[in-house]
Amino acid sequence: MAIEIFNGAEFFHSNVWMQTNPVLGPAVIGYETDTGRIKVGDGIIVWNLLPYSLINGSVSPSNGTFDIFISRTFAVPPTADDFTLPNFITDGQWHDLNLSTIVPTGAKAVLFLICITDNVVGSVMRLRKKGQADEYNIALMRTQAINIPIDSCELVECDVNRIIQYNFSNTVWTAVDMVVRGWWM
Repeated sequence: MAIEIFNGAEFFHSNVWMQTNPVLGPAVIGYETDTGRIKVGDGIIVWNLLPYSLINGSVSPSNGTFDIFISRTFAVPPTADDFTLPNFITDGQWHDLNLSTIVPTGAKAVLFLICITDNVVGSVMRLRKKGQADEYNIALMRTQAINIPIDSCELVECDVNRIIQYNFSNTVWTAVDMVVRGWWM
């Protein structure tokens, strides 16, 4: 039986990967430290049969960080919106949004595709890293016309638990649709 790895990103020499032949969980990244090549797990296929990703990463020799964007098309592609209006509390306060069922451990930031619609011009949706206090590092979307959808890609830093926060300026919205497009490791 193969070893199973289900969280975040793992770093090993290619010989170690080949000898242990693990099953990487869905969206788990396997990085070969000697070749720089990457495989993204699906939770089923063992390492030796898993194809290499078309993307490459880099490991910083100074601190061992792993800086790479992972598109969900390389991992587990979404089949529907990840979050819709019923998932949100629209009371003008900041609320947590837990991304841990979608985004793997070790992610630093998340890229969203968001569509908002409201029957009020100038309604605002804000996203930020959990606990971010200043008003400068906030992703902001604003409705431009009554009941006309506004699409936007927004990049939001997440905390170590993969939680961000959201805020809606208006208490009643027509529609909010949000999809995680990918993340940075």
